[in-house]
Amino acid sequence: MSMFQISGRVLHLFDAPGRKDRETGEVDEDKPKVQILGCIPQRNGQFKFDVIDLTCRDPEDFRPYLGRDVVVPLGIFSAAKEKTIYFIPEGCKPSLAPSEVVS
Repeated sequence: MSMFQISGRVLHLFDAPGRKDRETGEVDEDKPKVQILGCIPQRNGQFKFDVIDLTCRDPEDFRPYLGRDVVVPLGIFSAAKEKTIYFIPEGCKPSLAPSEVVS
């Protein structure tokens, strides 16, 4: 279980092109990504919408939720000063947000 989680609407699934190593010229494999639209509260009480791209191990975990609100465990890693990387921890899967669950 992750200490942090993100909730939002699953907008899109895509493969991000692999990175090219400058020294060797080798290209990494494409990475599957999911785009999630979230609502971020502001200090003045208003909200703004933002899209976050997260690498996912299996995009098929998200396909049934396209256009729906989900909750996903979130990992956070500080790669460098002023650079934060967000990721879905290994083995974690999305679930419907409470607002989407019908009793």
